[in-house]
Amino acid sequence: GNTALNRTKIVNIDNRFEVYPGLGELFSFSLFYKHFTDPIEQVIISTSSNTEITWKNVDRAQLFGLELEMKKNLGFLSERLNAFNIAFNATYIQSATSIAEDELMEIRSTDPDHKDTRPIYGQSPYIINNTLNYTNDSLGLSINTGFNISGPKLVLITPGGTPDIYDQPRASVDLSVNKSIGNRFTLKLKAQNLLDSQFRQTYDFKGDVYNFQTYTTGRTFTLGLSLNL
Repeated sequence: GNTALNRTKIVNIDNRFEVYPGLGELFSFSLFYKHFTDPIEQVIISTSSNTEITWKNVDRAQLFGLELEMKKNLGFLSERLNAFNIAFNATYIQSATSIAEDELMEIRSTDPDHKDTRPIYGQSPYIINNTLNYTNDSLGLSINTGFNISGPKLVLITPGGTPDIYDQPRASVDLSVNKSIGNRFTLKLKAQNLLDSQFRQTYDFKGDVYNFQTYTTGRTFTLGLSLNL
């Protein structure tokens, strides 16, 4: 850790417009802005004898973005689809962190055209979530599917002009099924990370992209039976 870290202070400005067309339904549009004083970044520091990953404050950062959200029953398309509900959320974000002057000089020694800012640590430029739900009360059956993907995000800053490390987009799909058996039992099935997409961290050097590390975590399946007393 770093005992000299300062607490990050954030100023938020948000504006949200919402419409509720029906029971449990929503359409919304949001605009937001955030200003950070002393934001915290994770950095890797290498010397001839040691490599350390730690945390540090930078002077300031800011972001602005917009968000769209929708929750809708699909019965408006056909009565046969009344049991289906969809939820969608998409966020677009532009962020910038100021780079200290001494660090910027080191970066520009190998990349003369580098900007004087970089994206905020851990902040994706876009995030997309989508869920689809099927509910049939007469059958005691509920099925939920979820999809998520987010844009590349800065995960490790490497001072000294060495390229920074970014997480690359990775799609994820999860599934859950609940089935009532009589009045007392519920059968539950969960499947996570069905796509088993690759985790990939990269860095860009002189226009070429290189892998820092890649791996997969595998799929997870869970089957359970619960009893209501």
